[in-house]
Amino acid sequence: MWIFQSSGVYIYSPDGKTEKRFVPPEQVCPSDEPAYSGTGYNPSCRFYDIVSDGKKHVWAAVGRSASKIKVFDINTGSIVGAFETCKSPNKLEYHPLRDEVWVRCGDMADNSTETTILDVFSASSPSVNIQTDILVKEGVEGEGLSSRGLSVIDDTLGDIGYVTE
Repeated sequence: MWIFQSSGVYIYSPDGKTEKRFVPPEQVCPSDEPAYSGTGYNPSCRFYDIVSDGKKHVWAAVGRSASKIKVFDINTGSIVGAFETCKSPNKLEYHPLRDEVWVRCGDMADNSTETTILDVFSASSPSVNIQTDILVKEGVEGEGLSSRGLSVIDDTLGDIGYVTE
């Protein structure tokens, strides 16, 4: 059982009685990452969503200033990867047939010049930055639409998934 809080990541035995590992927030959101400087905002380490492949890794969308995807080893809790992603990663989904993690984006990615609908990462190589940005259709923003829609991923759909505007 995993618990993600601004005070760190706590990993417990399946029955919840024994703490197996604690990952301090300094490791998840290092102090060399600049905190958001806006007013009325707590610059703590924030978790937007978490997903696991059920085999080797736990993926967490985390933010302090720039949003990142942090990848934890499912057995040890060690951080084995970290990737930049869109500013508002509001949903993570593991696509088992493609062995990918799909990140549903709400805002433009820091590492992109265009608004993205979806960032896609390889789940089989979490230490290598293999990323695909799925862009918002041209003209969508001008029509008042955003990339805050839904994504649908399921084994029954084969190796494809769907996103809405």
